[in-house]
Amino acid sequence: VYSEEADKGKIASCEREGKRAKKGAVLSVAVSLGKQTEVKDYTGKQADKVKKSLTKRGITVKEKKQYSLKYDKGVIVKQSSEKGAKLAEGDTMTLTVSKGPKPVKLEQFTGMSQKDAVQKAEKLGLKVKTSEAFSSIAQKGNVAEQSPKAGETVQEGDTITFTISKGAEQVKVPNLMGKTRAEAESALKAAGLSVGSVTASYSSYAYGNVCGQGKTAGSQADKGSAVSFTVSVGAKPVYTPKYTPKSSYTPKKSSGSTKNKKKSDTVVVNDKDVDWW
Repeated sequence: VYSEEADKGKIASCEREGKRAKKGAVLSVAVSLGKQTEVKDYTGKQADKVKKSLTKRGITVKEKKQYSLKYDKGVIVKQSSEKGAKLAEGDTMTLTVSKGPKPVKLEQFTGMSQKDAVQKAEKLGLKVKTSEAFSSIAQKGNVAEQSPKAGETVQEGDTITFTISKGAEQVKVPNLMGKTRAEAESALKAAGLSVGSVTASYSSYAYGNVCGQGKTAGSQADKGSAVSFTVSVGAKPVYTPKYTPKSSYTPKKSSGSTKNKKKSDTVVVNDKDVDWW
């Protein structure tokens, strides 16, 4: 019989116990099978406490570990014997104990579309939070930034934040024409643009002033993009060549045909006919 008082293998009870019996009489005894334990529902309870309690009742307890998002580390996730089952001393019960949430090493989500990034993060057991911001790096609708960063380790159930690109912020290109180089650079900086290549050219603009720009004034450009411009070096010089005959040249009348020409139309320079038109 099962007995709470008598150890397993010991006499738990005896016929006519405490009464007189004739010498040689045969009496029956009950040998203890040890304690019997009715199994409870241990899920959600601390494994150490349950194990200690069952061990005292003579139950051999084995443990298995597994990651669990629902149960904290050290808490029982499931048990091999159902609630209400009867276990005798020496029986074995297996408890599956939580190791806590599964660790997740983050990959690179930047550059991915919002849809793909969210699906992949949720598949890893992560919660997703999104926000929007202008970005000159990521295309509109793609992940521009993530927090935590790629390579960091989080736990299943943690939240990852994606910043979704609204595309590059657009700014108005200022009018640089007629400004000095320093004024043009200041105007670009104030507009949120950077200075591109600066070249020089002849023009009708005053020396040192901008006479051309790479992007039309009033047009829209990506914030931070470069705008090139050209600085005037003044009007292009005009050269008028002069002819000064050498003193050794002695014009003489041509010995060639003068048909259909007036006498004064042709002269000779170094024995060659030259027509004055």
